[in-house]
Amino acid sequence: MQETILFYPSAPYYSQIEDFEQIGDYLDRGKEFVNDPHWRKSGGPNKEAYAHWAARSCGVVCVKTCCETFGGPVLPLHQWIQAGLNLNGYLVKENDSGEAQEIGWKHAALAELLRQNGFSANPQSADLDDIAEALRYKKVVIASVSFEIGTNRPITGVGGHLVTILGAVLNESQIDHLILHNPSGRTPALREFARISKKRFNQAFSHRVIIAGKE
Repeated sequence: MQETILFYPSAPYYSQIEDFEQIGDYLDRGKEFVNDPHWRKSGGPNKEAYAHWAARSCGVVCVKTCCETFGGPVLPLHQWIQAGLNLNGYLVKENDSGEAQEIGWKHAALAELLRQNGFSANPQSADLDDIAEALRYKKVVIASVSFEIGTNRPITGVGGHLVTILGAVLNESQIDHLILHNPSGRTPALREFARISKKRFNQAFSHRVIIAGKE
């Protein structure tokens, strides 16, 4: 028996690229982020600041999505970025050559941003059964996956990118498809309420999530 879980059908969609209809040009074909004509929508102080964070903001986009889905404040994306930076939430490490290596947003910091706005948020490891259980309890799941999940390319790695899981299609109580918002989905079908097969999702999934909900 097929069952669809989707408690938040009006969850707002946000992209990490303001000119999201042309997102493939920026992420795949070398168009410069400073040439995004819609950069001001991010709330950044200038186009250079917007350009720096455009390819690095998936985590805070997911926080913004969760917060607004649960009825929290509607804030410009750059305000979320700054709040995350105030928590030392973006991890940069020095590699063996002494060069700075960007790791990305700390899940603990992203969870703290949600808690500061009155919501529950727990970073943890998870499998598909855990995700299904969270969705049944009207939670939203931020999941670490390969960026390739938002493209039509084969999946070659796991993790490194964050998406917001809002629902699922189940067959005999087992997840068949995930329903998610992807901040860097290259096409409409891969962006807003994108339906990703269990097989493809698992190929990209690092098994690290943040389970978020209303208190």
